[in-house]
Amino acid sequence: MLKSDFCIKNIAKIENFQNFYDKAQKRRGKYFTAYFYQNKSDIIEGSPNIRIAVVASKKGVDKRATRRNTAKRRFRIGLRNAIATFASDKHNPPLQSFDWVVSAQRGSAGITFEELQKELYQSLVHFLLCSSQNKT
Repeated sequence: MLKSDFCIKNIAKIENFQNFYDKAQKRRGKYFTAYFYQNKSDIIEGSPNIRIAVVASKKGVDKRATRRNTAKRRFRIGLRNAIATFASDKHNPPLQSFDWVVSAQRGSAGITFEELQKELYQSLVHFLLCSSQNKT
């Protein structure tokens, strides 16, 4: 695999969720709600720092922990693939540091991985292209 020009980490802890949700841009998808927040200061060794998190509640996804964990794992892989796909396209603007929190909804555990990736990629493109147009 090629060396990437960005760093992707899992968000371990957000100090104040309500503050994050208030500041973040929100986009509701078919199977999830995505929250994006542009980080101005988080740059590691000259490359953007991208932090991701997946929320899968009992009420939102499934009562069974194994299904929630599977859904979270699929979402994390889908998020990483969407970021890598966006970064590999030469026509897209360069990546910047951001936090991306996805809250899974009911029905997201039963969709195909390809459909999930497509939805996540569209969400990422919407966020990054809209934020780059707002700067100009």
